[in-house]
Amino acid sequence: MLLHERPGLVIAFHDHFNASGGGTSDMCLRALIDGVRVWLVSGNDVEAGTWLGLEVFPRGRVRRVQAELAAARAVHRR
Repeated sequence: MLLHERPGLVIAFHDHFNASGGGTSDMCLRALIDGVRVWLVSGNDVEAGTWLGLEVFPRGRVRRVQAELAAARAVHRR
């Protein structure tokens, strides 16, 4: 979705966010790698969220997903 839609902001809703997990965490990581800002909301108040950064994710996971996205971009450009 990030490669095709090119969003300017991702708002993620998750009450038990795990930077090592999948699903929401994976989408947030991919957005950050692609330069998209990510606002994480963990409760009912969207204004009480927090901005995510790559530093919350395990380094190995960041490197692996960076490589995946680079490969996907190369295929997408063809």
